[in-house]
Amino acid sequence: MSRIDVCGTRASHIREKTMDVTLEPLQPQDTDAFAAEMQEAFQLAVDAVSDDEPLPVLPRQDIDESLANPGAVALVATCEGRRVGGTVLFLDEKTHEHECALLYVRADAHGRGIGAALWKAIEKRYPDAVAWTLCTPYFEVRNIHFYLSKCGFHIIDLVKNPETGPADASGKGSLMFSFVKRLDGRWE
Repeated sequence: MSRIDVCGTRASHIREKTMDVTLEPLQPQDTDAFAAEMQEAFQLAVDAVSDDEPLPVLPRQDIDESLANPGAVALVATCEGRRVGGTVLFLDEKTHEHECALLYVRADAHGRGIGAALWKAIEKRYPDAVAWTLCTPYFEVRNIHFYLSKCGFHIIDLVKNPETGPADASGKGSLMFSFVKRLDGRWE
């Protein structure tokens, strides 16, 4: 079956449009909008897995704590002049092993390749990185697929809380997958 592309010609497959995402530092006056967009994007994941037992959305306090981290860099992602997402990164200028603490694509921009373009823009901005780490909730299948298949990360652990270590046998608590993407070829 062939499809008609945007120019009116027949194509046997549809090519993904390459998104041009630009990253700019978060301005203090935009912090409230940044946090609200992030919470809305995170809420979509929670709503998708829980009808009767609400899970907590990303609290504003967690966002503020991430922004206050001494190594934090907050970046707003834009595409075609429109804000489409953002990230909070923890940069280690000594080891160049960085952490993606928070990353979101605005709820109204999902499914357009923005996330992959956003991640590529992060890697382009920090070419000295030797590794990236991050965590995502165990129930967030879309995120897990994104980080594994689109961004080249590997799952390295299932943790109850990144600060407290492995999950308990009951499986209760906020289980998270811990990911790493090594760019230096080393695996420890």
